[in-house]
Amino acid sequence: MAAIDPKVAEEISGRAAALCRWLCEVAPYAAADQRHLDEGTPERAYWHSGYLAALADVLKMAGVTPMSAHGSEDMSS
Repeated sequence: MAAIDPKVAEEISGRAAALCRWLCEVAPYAAADQRHLDEGTPERAYWHSGYLAALADVLKMAGVTPMSAHGSEDMSS
């Protein structure tokens, strides 16, 4: 497996730190309220949708065209 580009790693780290700060300020309850772990909840589907978007974003940063859930390229629509 190829190593991550240092610039990409720095960008991801910066985004993660900013998101952590935002969550602490705006939604401190998010650390305790873990409904995304409960099967069948809208929070679970929403969390997975966001996670899929994040993975696609990381792949794009790495210069890889992500695949959609249906097998077609580019999920940015």
